[in-house]
Amino acid sequence: MLGLYIAPLIIATVRDHHRLPWIGLLNFAGGWTIVGWIAALVWSVTAKCEPVAVMPIGGTALRTAQLARVSAQAEIFRSDRKAPRR
Repeated sequence: MLGLYIAPLIIATVRDHHRLPWIGLLNFAGGWTIVGWIAALVWSVTAKCEPVAVMPIGGTALRTAQLARVSAQAEIFRSDRKAPRR
């Protein structure tokens, strides 16, 4: 019977759910009611969405991309100047 009671917690642990502590809290606090147990079970099998990494504005990746674009434009300009004109 205990295995059935903590099934949502076991499922969330196996799936490495990012909300594992909250699912466990819901399971232990409200799992004794049918509604609380079903809610914890549904939550534990839902798709686990990973938090998106946010790059701050002006971060390294943005500066690198801008530098690469400027460098490519400068290379095109230099190659245009070296080409003989007729």
